[in-house]
This record gives sequence, structure tokens and C-alpha cells, in this order.
Amino acid sequence: MTTWSWDLPALPGVSISNGRTFFFRELMSRRKPSPGVKGTGKEGRATRRRRRRWLYGFLAFLGVTIVGVLSLGVWEMRTSHFQARFLTSIAQESTWTLEPGPASSFVSAPEGPYDLRLGYAGLEDRVERVRERGFHVVEQARVSERFRELVEDRQLFPIYHEKTRAGLRITDRDGVPLYDHHRPELVYPSFEAIPPLIWQTLLFIENRSALDPDRPLQNPAVEWGRLIRSATDLGFRYLGREGRVAGASTLATQMEKFRHAPEGITETPRDKLLQMGSAALRGYLDGQETLPARRRIVLDYLNSVPLAAIRGDGEILGLLTSTGSLPRSRWSGLDPSREPRRSFPPKPPSPPVSGREPGTGA
Repeated sequence: MTTWSWDLPALPGVSISNGRTFFFRELMSRRKPSPGVKGTGKEGRATRRRRRRWLYGFLAFLGVTIVGVLSLGVWEMRTSHFQARFLTSIAQESTWTLEPGPASSFVSAPEGPYDLRLGYAGLEDRVERVRERGFHVVEQARVSERFRELVEDRQLFPIYHEKTRAGLRITDRDGVPLYDHHRPELVYPSFEAIPPLIWQTLLFIENRSALDPDRPLQNPAVEWGRLIRSATDLGFRYLGREGRVAGASTLATQMEKFRHAPEGITETPRDKLLQMGSAALRGYLDGQETLPARRRIVLDYLNSVPLAAIRGDGEILGLLTSTGSLPRSRWSGLDPSREPRRSFPPKPPSPPVSGREPGTGA
């Protein structure tokens, strides 16, 4: 048998026997590291230590960044500092002015119950009809570009100070009223006129942080705790869990819904976001401090919330109208002009105790 063997200078430690078998003797142990590749000695250990330091430094930086962002978010949720600055600048650009003559263009009002009841929806057609009957427009409102952008491009509700009552008053030349009718008929004239028990009960149920004096810049459209809980419940519901989703609408957002949403109903999550955006901008119309605006929201809510409807009378708007409405026999029978600080009937007398009749000594 013939045996061949070669020395391979290019591959030290390699020999060939019988043309078939390769012996890699100490090939890996004797190889010199290629340029740019660190070995396993002191230099390699130093490199690994540097890499670990870089990794630990990056993780520490990432952790500090996450904690900082979360802390800033929690602080912003509580104070609304940046929201107040941003939303106030937008809201105060949403303005309107009353000028002589007819306006050259209209901003379409939504088809909500409030807009239909007060005649804002379809106003352009009404103006045209009265012109055809010989009337002319003496003054009409013009809106700013920001106002038009928010309504037409952003699909928000018109941002302005809304009135709670509207109606018709006709007087003679001496100022004596000949006809005077407003809806709602009965309202609280100011926040101070509302019995504390009424507004405290309302806030306990619907919006507990609405009048928190420690949050002067608070966004009236968002109550973050309830919003996060509602979003969590909604997420679990999409995953298959049954049960109710907790409501997260504040008083301001609810008013946007029952005033301006079609039929007063929220159809989609997008509708809810538009209501919240409109409520937030309306809350910052007077500046960054919103406590006066939040007090006005409580007042307007109690004066305009739709509670019922009856044939012949239409909608029952507001708490006072529902408890002191005409005809009195259909409701509680209270006379708010005589009992301005009360909104509910008095408690019935307590039953007799131990067989004794009230007011007797027997």
C-alpha cells in the first residue's frame, strides 16, 4: 500500500494519510487571531468589560428615561400644565364678531338637539326664507379662521360660550312685556344658588374631581383615572370578557353629547373623542385657569340636562324644570320661587313610636 503525506504550510498542523484522512492537530489552539478579532487573554476580558459597561449604561439611561417620561405623564395628568398652555392658545383664536349686514358665508351647525331647538341648524335656509318675505339682515356674526378650521376641518363642535336659555320676549313701546316665553322655564341663576347637596351629589356620581381647588388648570374634559379604567375595561371586552364598560365622560363631555351629537347619542369612539376635544377647548376659552369654567359647567349641566319628555310639553330640561315643572300635578308640585333652596319634596312625617300619635303625650 502506498501512503502519501504532504506538509501544508498554509494549514499548519494538517496532514493527509492515504488520501482520505485529515488530522487537524491543535489547529484551533495554535491559530493566531485574525486582525481585528480579540483573543481570550487580558485584551479580550477588557473588551468584554467595556461592552458590559456600555450595556449597563444604556439600560440605566433607558430606565431613567422611562421613569422620567412616566413621572412627567403622571404630573401632567394631575396638573394639566401643558394642556392648559396649548389648548388655551387655540381656544382664544376661536372667536366671532357681530358686524353690520349679512355674512358672506356660514359655518354649518351640527344637528344636535340644542342646535335644532335654538335654530342654529339650517340657519342659512331660514335667513333666505325671511329675505323672501321682505325682511333684511341688520347684523350677523362673522367667525375667525381658527373657528372655521376647527368646525369644518377638524369636525369639532362650534367653540363659543353657549347660552342655557333662549326664547322670545315681546314688549310694547313702554317696555311692558306682552309675551315672554323661555326654555328651560326654571333655572338656577348662579352657581351659588344651587343647594350644596345637589351639586355635591352630582359630582360624587358623575365627576368627582370637577371642582378640585388644588387643580386650577385642570382639563374639564378628562378625568384620567376613570378614563384609564374605562379603556382597560373596553380592552378586556374586546378580548372576550363580558360585563359593562365603566363610563368615563365628565360633565363637560356629557353636555357636548346631549347638546350637539345627532339625537344626543354617541355612536363611535371617534364621536367620543370629538366630544372630548370640543369640551376641552370650550373649557379654556377664558384662559388657563378653569375653576370658574368648571363651576359654570356644573351650573349649565343642572339647568339643561334632558331628564324626560311628555306629550304636550316636550322635553323637560334641567333639574328645576323637572321638579317644579308646569303643570305642577305631573311633577313634584314644588314652587321654586317660594322655596329657592329646595329641589325635592320634604320628607314625610315619621310613623308613631310605641303606639303614640305625633304631638300627643299619650
